[in-house]
Amino acid sequence: MLDKLGRYYDEQGISAVGFKCPHLEKCSSVCAPGQMATAQAPYVGPGFEEGKLPRLLFVSSDTCDVWYKDHPELVTLEGTRQRTLSDGLKYRKNPNTHWHQTFDFARLLLAVFAKKRLGKILTINDAVEYFAHTRSVRCKDGSIGTREGNVVLANNCRNFLKREIEIMTPDIIVVQGTRAKNALGNSFPVIRQVFMPGYPNTFYQIVQLEANHTAIMIVAKHPCARGRNGWKRGEKKQFIDWAAKSVQEFTPVA
Repeated sequence: MLDKLGRYYDEQGISAVGFKCPHLEKCSSVCAPGQMATAQAPYVGPGFEEGKLPRLLFVSSDTCDVWYKDHPELVTLEGTRQRTLSDGLKYRKNPNTHWHQTFDFARLLLAVFAKKRLGKILTINDAVEYFAHTRSVRCKDGSIGTREGNVVLANNCRNFLKREIEIMTPDIIVVQGTRAKNALGNSFPVIRQVFMPGYPNTFYQIVQLEANHTAIMIVAKHPCARGRNGWKRGEKKQFIDWAAKSVQEFTPVA
């Protein structure tokens, strides 16, 4: 899978090393001078690639920092895998961070499958082996901190996402936030759509990724959403319970 993804990124000019995206000039023009960090590869866990558990893919917006800006060799497919497996939650111990909540949601979605199929209790640190994570926006204006970048970057990146997902062939897709949802809009035929009771902006879709492969795509707020449109008290637990039940109804546990 990594080889196939790597070839696709090379063909499109969006590999971490040797980046030559056709949108580079336009995207860099809306970033602060000299501040655009180009694409880092997604994280693909070895257990995700192996496929003993349902393949769980998280799709978020752009990255929250650009520490790798001058060292693209550290964020290749293999480099991202090695660093993510090694670091785990070492630098994200606060349970309110995006990465910590992604790990925990992966654990909660896959725990019943791990127990049945692998005979193991899945801990939050084990979960990292079994999911993948990509971004709907690959480059980042380093001058804006954790804020989402200019919509020009999002629009130019959108066309790369569909084929990337087809290569990964996930069974479960978790869409984190509005920009990621917009990037995936109408990418795949929708077979069925089910809303979470009482929450018209939270739903799942059964989507046709390929002729012989469907996936459940769960669409919700970003896990760290705050303010007027953020998570209210008790909502996130209700969502997680609903999402886990929906996944188990779609994907046989055994």
